[in-house]
Amino acid sequence: MNDSRPEFRIEASRLTWILGTLVAVLVLASLGAQFVRFHSADPNIPVVKKFYLDEENNLPTFFSTLNLLLVCGLLGAAAVQAGWRRDPHARYWRVMALIAFLVALDETASLHEALNRRLTGLPDWGGIFHFAWVLPGSILTVGLAFFFWRFLRRLPVWTRRRIMLGGAIFVGGALGLEIVGGSHASRFGEDNLLYSLIVTGEEALEMVGVVVVIHALVTHLARTSAEVRLTFRESKVTPEAGRPAAVPPTGA
Repeated sequence: MNDSRPEFRIEASRLTWILGTLVAVLVLASLGAQFVRFHSADPNIPVVKKFYLDEENNLPTFFSTLNLLLVCGLLGAAAVQAGWRRDPHARYWRVMALIAFLVALDETASLHEALNRRLTGLPDWGGIFHFAWVLPGSILTVGLAFFFWRFLRRLPVWTRRRIMLGGAIFVGGALGLEIVGGSHASRFGEDNLLYSLIVTGEEALEMVGVVVVIHALVTHLARTSAEVRLTFRESKVTPEAGRPAAVPPTGA
Protein backbone atom coordinates (compact mmCIF):
# COMPACT_ATOMS: atom_id res chain seq x y z
CA MET A 1 0.00 0.00 0.00
CA ASN A 2 1.40 3.36 -1.03
CA ASP A 3 1.87 6.04 1.62
CA SER A 4 -0.12 9.04 0.32
CA ARG A 5 0.83 11.40 3.14
CA PRO A 6 2.30 14.74 2.01
CA GLU A 7 6.05 14.96 2.24
CA PHE A 8 8.30 18.01 2.38
CA ARG A 9 11.87 17.38 1.26
CA ILE A 10 14.90 19.61 1.72
CA GLU A 11 17.74 18.96 -0.70
CA ALA A 12 20.99 20.56 0.47
CA SER A 13 22.43 21.51 -2.92
CA ARG A 14 19.20 22.95 -4.29
CA LEU A 15 18.46 24.91 -1.11
CA THR A 16 22.00 26.29 -1.06
CA TRP A 17 21.73 27.36 -4.70
CA ILE A 18 18.42 29.16 -4.05
CA LEU A 19 19.65 30.93 -0.93
CA GLY A 20 22.98 31.81 -2.54
CA THR A 21 21.20 33.33 -5.53
CA LEU A 22 18.98 35.40 -3.23
CA VAL A 23 22.04 36.62 -1.33
CA ALA A 24 23.67 37.72 -4.59
CA VAL A 25 20.49 39.53 -5.69
CA LEU A 26 20.19 41.36 -2.35
CA VAL A 27 23.86 42.37 -2.34
CA LEU A 28 23.60 43.74 -5.91
CA ALA A 29 20.39 45.56 -4.99
CA SER A 30 22.10 47.12 -1.97
CA LEU A 31 25.04 48.25 -4.09
CA GLY A 32 22.63 49.75 -6.61
CA ALA A 33 20.73 51.51 -3.83
CA GLN A 34 23.95 53.06 -2.54
CA PHE A 35 24.90 54.20 -6.04
CA VAL A 36 21.53 55.95 -6.25
CA ARG A 37 21.97 57.41 -2.76
CA PHE A 38 25.32 59.06 -3.46
CA HIS A 39 24.68 60.07 -7.08
CA SER A 40 21.08 61.25 -6.90
CA ALA A 41 19.74 64.70 -6.20
CA ASP A 42 17.40 63.12 -3.64
CA PRO A 43 19.37 60.67 -1.42
CA ASN A 44 16.26 59.83 0.63
CA ILE A 45 14.53 57.84 -2.08
CA PRO A 46 12.51 55.06 -0.33
CA VAL A 47 14.05 52.30 -2.47
CA VAL A 48 17.43 53.00 -0.86
CA LYS A 49 16.24 52.00 2.61
CA LYS A 50 14.29 49.03 1.29
CA PHE A 51 17.42 47.34 -0.08
CA TYR A 52 20.37 48.77 1.86
CA LEU A 53 21.88 45.89 3.86
CA ASP A 54 22.69 48.10 6.85
CA GLU A 55 19.12 49.37 7.29
CA GLU A 56 16.65 47.74 9.67
CA ASN A 57 13.13 46.43 8.97
CA ASN A 58 13.63 45.92 5.24
CA LEU A 59 13.90 43.02 2.80
CA PRO A 60 17.52 42.04 3.59
CA THR A 61 16.78 42.07 7.34
CA PHE A 62 13.72 39.86 6.82
CA PHE A 63 15.72 37.45 4.66
CA SER A 64 18.59 37.22 7.16
CA THR A 65 16.20 36.67 10.07
CA LEU A 66 14.42 33.83 8.25
CA ASN A 67 17.76 32.17 7.44
CA LEU A 68 18.90 32.39 11.06
CA LEU A 69 15.60 30.92 12.25
CA LEU A 70 16.10 28.10 9.73
CA VAL A 71 19.55 27.48 11.26
CA CYS A 72 17.88 27.43 14.69
CA GLY A 73 15.35 24.85 13.49
CA LEU A 74 18.01 22.66 11.89
CA LEU A 75 20.14 22.77 15.04
CA GLY A 76 17.04 21.87 17.04
CA ALA A 77 16.45 18.88 14.76
CA ALA A 78 20.08 17.81 15.24
CA ALA A 79 19.60 18.13 19.01
CA VAL A 80 16.49 15.92 18.90
CA GLN A 81 18.31 13.39 16.77
CA ALA A 82 21.31 13.36 19.12
CA GLY A 83 19.04 13.02 22.14
CA TRP A 84 17.24 10.06 20.54
CA ARG A 85 20.64 8.39 20.08
CA ARG A 86 21.46 9.23 23.72
CA ASP A 87 24.45 11.24 22.56
CA PRO A 88 26.01 12.89 25.65
CA HIS A 89 26.86 15.94 23.51
CA ALA A 90 23.26 16.68 22.53
CA ARG A 91 23.29 19.71 24.82
CA TYR A 92 25.80 21.42 22.53
CA TRP A 93 23.32 21.28 19.66
CA ARG A 94 20.69 22.83 21.94
CA VAL A 95 23.06 25.63 23.00
CA MET A 96 23.91 26.33 19.36
CA ALA A 97 20.18 26.47 18.52
CA LEU A 98 19.68 29.00 21.32
CA ILE A 99 22.58 31.11 20.03
CA ALA A 100 21.12 31.04 16.50
CA PHE A 101 17.78 32.21 17.89
CA LEU A 102 19.46 35.06 19.80
CA VAL A 103 21.37 36.13 16.69
CA ALA A 104 18.08 36.13 14.74
CA LEU A 105 16.57 38.26 17.50
CA ASP A 106 19.55 40.63 17.26
CA GLU A 107 19.07 40.84 13.50
CA THR A 108 15.48 41.97 14.04
CA ALA A 109 15.82 44.05 17.22
CA SER A 110 19.41 45.33 16.69
CA LEU A 111 20.50 44.33 20.19
CA HIS A 112 24.19 45.04 19.54
CA GLU A 113 23.32 48.58 18.47
CA ALA A 114 21.40 49.01 21.72
CA LEU A 115 24.55 47.80 23.51
CA ASN A 116 26.51 50.46 21.64
CA ARG A 117 24.14 53.13 22.97
CA ARG A 118 24.52 51.73 26.50
CA LEU A 119 28.29 52.04 26.22
CA THR A 120 28.32 55.57 24.88
CA GLY A 121 29.15 56.89 28.34
CA LEU A 122 32.49 55.12 28.31
CA PRO A 123 35.61 56.78 26.88
CA ASP A 124 35.60 56.74 23.06
CA TRP A 125 38.70 54.76 22.13
CA GLY A 126 38.10 55.42 18.44
CA GLY A 127 39.82 53.45 15.72
CA ILE A 128 38.96 49.77 15.68
CA PHE A 129 36.88 50.19 18.85
CA HIS A 130 34.76 53.01 17.45
CA PHE A 131 31.79 50.65 17.81
CA ALA A 132 32.08 49.73 21.48
CA TRP A 133 30.25 46.40 21.21
CA VAL A 134 33.08 44.76 19.24
CA LEU A 135 35.22 44.38 22.37
CA PRO A 136 32.72 42.35 24.45
CA GLY A 137 31.62 40.67 21.21
CA SER A 138 35.18 39.53 20.49
CA ILE A 139 35.62 38.21 24.03
CA LEU A 140 32.31 36.33 23.80
CA THR A 141 33.28 34.84 20.41
CA VAL A 142 36.59 33.53 21.74
CA GLY A 143 34.82 32.09 24.79
CA LEU A 144 32.26 30.29 22.62
CA ALA A 145 35.03 28.92 20.39
CA PHE A 146 36.71 27.33 23.43
CA PHE A 147 33.35 26.05 24.71
CA PHE A 148 32.44 24.30 21.44
CA TRP A 149 35.92 23.13 20.43
CA ARG A 150 35.72 19.65 22.00
CA PHE A 151 32.22 19.16 20.58
CA LEU A 152 33.28 20.23 17.08
CA ARG A 153 36.20 17.81 17.13
CA ARG A 154 33.76 14.93 17.68
CA LEU A 155 31.65 15.79 14.65
CA PRO A 156 32.18 14.07 11.28
CA VAL A 157 35.04 15.77 9.44
CA TRP A 158 32.85 17.06 6.60
CA THR A 159 30.29 18.57 8.99
CA ARG A 160 32.95 20.09 11.24
CA ARG A 161 34.79 21.78 8.39
CA ARG A 162 31.63 23.29 6.87
CA ILE A 163 30.26 24.55 10.17
CA MET A 164 33.62 26.08 11.08
CA LEU A 165 33.93 27.61 7.60
CA GLY A 166 30.46 29.14 7.81
CA GLY A 167 31.12 30.40 11.33
CA ALA A 168 34.45 31.92 10.29
CA ILE A 169 32.84 33.72 7.33
CA PHE A 170 30.04 35.02 9.56
CA VAL A 171 32.40 36.25 12.29
CA GLY A 172 34.73 37.73 9.66
CA GLY A 173 31.84 39.91 8.55
CA ALA A 174 30.14 40.60 11.88
CA LEU A 175 33.35 41.41 13.76
CA GLY A 176 36.16 41.71 11.21
CA LEU A 177 34.55 44.16 8.81
CA GLU A 178 32.72 45.85 11.68
CA ILE A 179 36.15 46.73 13.08
CA VAL A 180 37.30 47.95 9.66
CA GLY A 181 34.13 50.00 9.28
CA GLY A 182 34.51 51.44 12.76
CA SER A 183 38.07 52.50 12.05
CA HIS A 184 36.94 54.20 8.85
CA ALA A 185 33.90 55.83 10.51
CA SER A 186 36.02 57.25 13.36
CA ARG A 187 38.09 59.18 10.80
CA PHE A 188 35.70 59.99 7.97
CA GLY A 189 32.21 59.42 9.37
CA GLU A 190 29.52 57.05 8.14
CA ASP A 191 27.87 59.15 5.46
CA ASN A 192 30.17 58.26 2.57
CA LEU A 193 30.31 55.66 -0.19
CA LEU A 194 33.34 53.76 1.13
CA TYR A 195 31.72 53.16 4.50
CA SER A 196 28.56 51.97 2.77
CA LEU A 197 30.62 49.50 0.73
CA ILE A 198 32.36 48.19 3.87
CA VAL A 199 29.01 47.68 5.60
CA THR A 200 27.58 45.97 2.53
CA GLY A 201 30.56 43.60 2.53
CA GLU A 202 30.02 42.96 6.24
CA GLU A 203 26.37 42.02 5.83
CA ALA A 204 27.12 40.00 2.69
CA LEU A 205 29.69 37.88 4.57
CA GLU A 206 27.20 37.29 7.37
CA MET A 207 24.57 36.05 4.91
CA VAL A 208 27.06 33.84 3.05
CA GLY A 209 28.28 32.35 6.34
CA VAL A 210 24.72 31.49 7.35
CA VAL A 211 24.05 29.82 3.98
CA VAL A 212 27.21 27.70 4.37
CA VAL A 213 26.05 26.60 7.84
CA ILE A 214 22.58 25.76 6.49
CA HIS A 215 24.17 23.59 3.79
CA ALA A 216 26.33 21.85 6.41
CA LEU A 217 23.40 21.16 8.74
CA VAL A 218 21.03 19.87 6.05
CA THR A 219 23.75 17.58 4.73
CA HIS A 220 24.60 16.42 8.26
CA LEU A 221 20.97 15.55 9.00
CA ALA A 222 20.64 13.76 5.66
CA ARG A 223 23.76 11.67 6.29
CA THR A 224 22.96 10.77 9.88
CA SER A 225 19.21 10.20 9.85
CA ALA A 226 17.79 10.96 6.37
CA GLU A 227 14.60 12.35 7.95
CA VAL A 228 13.25 14.06 11.04
CA ARG A 229 9.53 13.45 11.46
CA LEU A 230 7.16 16.09 12.83
CA THR A 231 3.79 14.67 13.87
CA PHE A 232 0.67 16.70 14.69
CA ARG A 233 -1.93 15.17 17.02
CA GLU A 234 -5.31 16.38 18.17
CA SER A 235 -6.18 16.02 21.84
CA LYS A 236 -9.14 13.71 22.49
CA VAL A 237 -11.98 15.65 24.11
CA THR A 238 -15.42 14.71 25.37
CA PRO A 239 -18.11 16.27 23.15
CA GLU A 240 -20.17 17.59 26.07
CA ALA A 241 -17.48 19.07 28.34
CA GLY A 242 -14.79 19.94 25.85
CA ARG A 243 -12.19 18.47 28.21
CA PRO A 244 -9.62 15.76 27.58
CA ALA A 245 -11.27 12.35 27.81
CA ALA A 246 -10.48 10.51 31.01
CA VAL A 247 -8.34 7.40 30.73
CA PRO A 248 -10.27 4.43 32.22
CA PRO A 249 -8.53 2.79 35.18
CA THR A 250 -6.67 -0.46 34.62
CA GLY A 251 -8.94 -3.45 34.83
CA ALA A 252 -12.14 -1.43 34.35
